[in-house]
Formats: sequence, C-alpha cells, structure tokens
Amino acid sequence: MGKAERLSTRLEKIRWLWFIPSALMYIGTQIPFGKGPALMVSMVFGVAFYLICSRGRLMIICEEIIRDMRSTLEKLGEHEGVFEVKNFSPGLVVRVYLIRASQMVPEFNRALREKIEKSWYKKLVWMTQVVEVEDSYEIKAARRALEESVLNDLRHMIGKPSDKKDKKEEDKK
Repeated sequence: MGKAERLSTRLEKIRWLWFIPSALMYIGTQIPFGKGPALMVSMVFGVAFYLICSRGRLMIICEEIIRDMRSTLEKLGEHEGVFEVKNFSPGLVVRVYLIRASQMVPEFNRALREKIEKSWYKKLVWMTQVVEVEDSYEIKAARRALEESVLNDLRHMIGKPSDKKDKKEEDKK
C-alpha cells in the first residue's frame, strides 16, 4: 500500500467522524452563545469537516492519477501532454490531451488503461479519454467536445434522450 493510498484511506475513514469535532464545537459554544446558535455552529462545523476531508481525499487521488499518467507518458517517450481529472457522480473522468502525438495515441491509450487496471484507484475511475491535439490552443475545443460526450453518456445512463435524434426516435415509439 503506497503513501497516497494510505492517506486516501485514512481521510475516507476520518471524514465519517465528523460528529466528534461537531460535538466538541457544540460543547464549547453552548455556554457563551446558547443552545440554538451553538447547534447551528456545530452543524456547520461538522459539514465543513466532512467536506474538507472528502475534498482532500479527492485531491490526493487526482494527484496520484496524474503522477501515474505522467510516468506512463514518459516511459513511452512522449513528453508533451495535458492531464485533467474531472469528478462526476458515477466516478472520475481521466482526460489526456496529447500534443502532436498522433502515432502515440493508441499505444498510450492502451498503456493508460493497463496502468489504471493495475492501480488501487481503479474502482474510482469511470472513464478515460485520450485525445491528440496539434497545439495547446485546441485543448479548449477538444474539452468541449469531450464534455458533451460525457454528458450524453450520463443522459443515456439515466434514460433521458441526449439530443434531437433520440427525442424523435422516442416520439415515434
């Protein structure tokens, strides 16, 4: 178990103990402010504690994914790439924008999928997307197209039509 995995697991467990600091906050603020304000402050503190632990865990996981992607890219001899990890409700979407590497895309895609399958965070990754762009200025347009693709996948998962074609097909039925 690596350092990032241990820290992620520890934060995952600690975040469920939000009620302990929340109770301490209630005890500390009850006498000076009264029960009502003390309850409000302790609730806000408990939610904030939970969110801080959750975001910290997500940050550690994303940093580990990007570190693994960089090392995979360097092993293949390609050094120019932009990495992005997005958090959606089904899981993380890992994106790699390879700059001027058209012959490397299939090989890197295969290597990346193998790396994720062997990793400790594989159950958290929902989708990987590898795209080749000519320069860094094209990343914004590629990102828009990839986000539309992800949204269409999410719509299909929940059973809603994704565009006008699907709506027309649904109307015919």
